[in-house]
Amino acid sequence: HVPDDMPEYVDPAQVAIHFACLVNMREQTRDAATAELAELYSVGPETISAVLEKFEEPAMRLVPKRADAA
Repeated sequence: HVPDDMPEYVDPAQVAIHFACLVNMREQTRDAATAELAELYSVGPETISAVLEKFEEPAMRLVPKRADAA
């Protein structure tokens, strides 16, 4: 379920991939990545967390950690 305050043009799977890139490639904390995405999409962090529920796990597997990428 995508929260009502998330813009319609936003694909939850893309948000999850972006989140995984911030955490795994840029080595941000989960909280920092959530806050950055919330600011980017002009929603609260709780909205980003709700969007991530379904897609975070597969996205994290798709995006290698920085040390693994080398």
